[in-house]
Amino acid sequence: MAVPIRLVCQALGVSPQKQSEMLREHDALAPGLRIIRVPIGGRIQSVLAILHTHIAYWLGTILPKEVHEDARPKLVRYQTELIAVLNALYGPQVDSSLAPGPLATDLHVQYGEGVRQLRAVQETLLTLTSGQRAIQGKDDSIDTRLRDAKIINHPGMLVAECR
Repeated sequence: MAVPIRLVCQALGVSPQKQSEMLREHDALAPGLRIIRVPIGGRIQSVLAILHTHIAYWLGTILPKEVHEDARPKLVRYQTELIAVLNALYGPQVDSSLAPGPLATDLHVQYGEGVRQLRAVQETLLTLTSGQRAIQGKDDSIDTRLRDAKIINHPGMLVAECR
């Protein structure tokens, strides 16, 4: 499942061109890019999209000063939580025999909230991409029918003959 880059960029108020260029040059994110076909203005167009598995990390790379002012606090909070999650996964291991202090308890609560919010984002993305898959399926069906059609030229008119 992939989400168009432009949609995310518009929501955040960042330049789709700049983000697309950055994503293409990023060694870890570039493999998650795809070209998908979506309806835009009554036509089917090919657009750059990113796999849903790469969005969480991509959001961690966007500079908060580049996003809309109203989205900035949310992005900063998300990136702060991302740091805590990554540190919990890859940071130094703490002796488990030590009793957790208030800081550890607070981090555990923040981690749980971060996971809950990531799951909500994932559900939203799954809803968006399921609609995208339905559109892509209809588009593929139309392409198949057009490919199977035999076009016959008659003077003054064009007739499609289906098999």
